[in-house]
Amino acid sequence: MLKAIKLSGLLAGAALASGLCSGAARAAEQLTWGYAAAQVGTCVAGVTCGLPGGVRVLGRDVSLATDSPNSRASIFPSDYAPSADFGRSWASAAAGEGDLTLPVLKAYALGANPIPGPTPTIAVNFAFAAGVQGYTNSGDTALIIPLNAFSGMVDYISSPGFGRISASLAVTTSAILDPDVAALWFQGPNLTPGDGGRFAANCATPGALAIGNPGVSTVSKPGVQFLPVTTSSCTGQDSYVLNPGDSFYI
Repeated sequence: MLKAIKLSGLLAGAALASGLCSGAARAAEQLTWGYAAAQVGTCVAGVTCGLPGGVRVLGRDVSLATDSPNSRASIFPSDYAPSADFGRSWASAAAGEGDLTLPVLKAYALGANPIPGPTPTIAVNFAFAAGVQGYTNSGDTALIIPLNAFSGMVDYISSPGFGRISASLAVTTSAILDPDVAALWFQGPNLTPGDGGRFAANCATPGALAIGNPGVSTVSKPGVQFLPVTTSSCTGQDSYVLNPGDSFYI
């Protein structure tokens, strides 16, 4: 006998916050894999901004953890230059609480005002968080996982100024547990020191069952804004059968 379940998510601060579903798939109490990165940098307006390698990194923190409740990274002015404030950033990835909740991802980035002068300096700061949480069929009946039914909503607050925000949602097999595969999903194949981390997977990436990756949204006005994320199947099938004792990952 098969039982169908439906999952949905709410994203907060550029990240997944909670999920709702029914069935016998139980969430792990910790993140299978978590990554958080925060960086503060500057570039020279009209000279190096927008060019490859044009950002001068002032401070960067990265946290990578496996089988852990959370990962955290943060950068503050005291970490790079006490005499000048170019802003701050932090990110965190934590396991969701409850039977079927999703990982809790949060990100914050604030760039200080441009520094005036003959060549004005502009702060270029970012925060990035990714988390993978496993779900095991703890019942004695196979479950139907509807791959096209996962959805989420990023809610974020921006202050006056310019920025960009993005979010992604994916359903994977246990292939995500391989660190080399995880690197393909979240940082791309080239783990360069200046790479702040990004969602880099597509349906050809090992373990992909479904992916939702709407791309980058421009932040140009103050107040609360929203970015929806929905998944599309990578398998050619609308659903995935989860047998008793088997696991899938989000």
